[in-house]
Amino acid sequence: MCAQSAREVFVVPVGVDRNPVRPYSDTIHTRVVKVSKDNLEQLEHRVDELIAACRKLKSENELLAAGQHNLREAHDALKERARRARSRIETVISRLKTLERSDRL
Repeated sequence: MCAQSAREVFVVPVGVDRNPVRPYSDTIHTRVVKVSKDNLEQLEHRVDELIAACRKLKSENELLAAGQHNLREAHDALKERARRARSRIETVISRLKTLERSDRL
């Protein structure tokens, strides 16, 4: 009895009947898996670690998304400044060409 209390028995389905009307028919084969309390605690610990890793990755992803948004805004602002500078330079070049033509006359 002592050995039985330290272990839990799980029934794991191995095959699944594809007939939706009789999902638990005789075609389902099962396998008995004995899991020790230590193994169960290790599994629980690993699941907790995975949950923590997922939370950390989600947080990092949110920070990266925010950083990417800020970079896009900065990029758009720089593109606008470059467009305005190009426009001013084209205006100056146009004026210089006009002055050059008027000096020739």
